[in-house]
Amino acid sequence: MLTQTETCDYVQTILYPEAGHEIGIPYLPIFATSYLGGRKRETAMASIESWKEVIQFFHTHLQKES
Repeated sequence: MLTQTETCDYVQTILYPEAGHEIGIPYLPIFATSYLGGRKRETAMASIESWKEVIQFFHTHLQKES
């Protein structure tokens, strides 16, 4: 666990304008209700793009060492 004075090199912030709080597993139905905010198309695209970033992170940082 990091203390308040420590930093992590793996933190990345990506903003997806018009996407709601429903960003998650891609290709599942998006509801985009007023409670969750956002627009359906933008939230769906944010789910797809953010999932690609997660997979890339795994490939970069969790590779087997030879």
